[in-house]
Amino acid sequence: MIDTIKLLLISAGSLVGQNIIQAIGPRRSLFHLEATNSEPAEPSLADFDAVRIVPPTSVDTTGLDRLLNARLDQGSCRLVIPCRDEEVLWLARHRETHPGHGDRLLVGSAATAEIFLDKLLSWDFSRDNGLPFLPSVDLQDTSKLDRFARENPFPLIVKPRKGFASRGVWILTHPDQLEAHRHRSDVILQPYCGDTHSAASFLSDVQHRGLPLFHSFEETKHSIQTFITPSGELAGTFVTLHRMKRGVSREVVPSACQQAHDLGQRVGRVFASAGWRGPLNIQCHREGLDDYRIYEYNGRFTGATAARALLGFDELALALASFAGIHLPPLPNRHGAAVKQPFTRGTLPPLSPAP
Repeated sequence: MIDTIKLLLISAGSLVGQNIIQAIGPRRSLFHLEATNSEPAEPSLADFDAVRIVPPTSVDTTGLDRLLNARLDQGSCRLVIPCRDEEVLWLARHRETHPGHGDRLLVGSAATAEIFLDKLLSWDFSRDNGLPFLPSVDLQDTSKLDRFARENPFPLIVKPRKGFASRGVWILTHPDQLEAHRHRSDVILQPYCGDTHSAASFLSDVQHRGLPLFHSFEETKHSIQTFITPSGELAGTFVTLHRMKRGVSREVVPSACQQAHDLGQRVGRVFASAGWRGPLNIQCHREGLDDYRIYEYNGRFTGATAARALLGFDELALALASFAGIHLPPLPNRHGAAVKQPFTRGTLPPLSPAP
């Protein structure tokens, strides 16, 4: 019989926190789930056993530091799981200053966590390690920027160095538009990796018929999820195709593409050598039959963690087995596809500030 599994989820009101709850599924009675969040009104907090309200990590981590230290010193938490990129970096830094707690923190080295958080660092790291990341340039570097614009045909994209779910992304169709972003320190320039013919057709249609109220250039996303154990071994790799809507995976199906699986193994070994431990997500665009271009890394569970669990890749079970020696019973069913559906929530648990 498994003792109650106590987990601490940082920023659990996020989409990732919701996915972890859903991935647990019918095994929920085995867990005591404690959550931190900066926003007390998040409805998904109703799914947790205890909730601690803390300031945003970017503002003040004092309360979060005290809570984490208390749980680790008391031994009252088997695993700490970060649910946003900022908390991945914060927890990785804590791991390096408190190495004795490393097997209870679902992260690796802080230097690697920096790479996940910043897409320009992701490009530099990938280039140095021969990984097929989309070429990226700093808009403050005038000489590199002008050369990049000459060598790469429009459309190009401007995206935040630190961002997710395609928020704050601009598609540039003409060199003059680049001037509005030049010298910005918070964004990078990349080639547009979508269907350029579709974008050109849309712009032509706008000239004739006007701008449609609803429109999107979201295409099928290729996602690779792998997991690195505390000893640096790869515990599993899973490839999925995602039908996206407003940056969220609405339908997820497994992919048997061997090239994508091999790429996941290759990237996983590189990050393991660099010191990463725990989940590793690799988001790609597929050009042709076997040419994948990476455009984002994440060192955490994602908004499709629950979908992958339904499809047979139980990454939470991998985490508990490799980090805590806890073996969860398998989920009862394996599905061929996962579709995200809205649902109604219950009453919030008692809220309290971090100690």
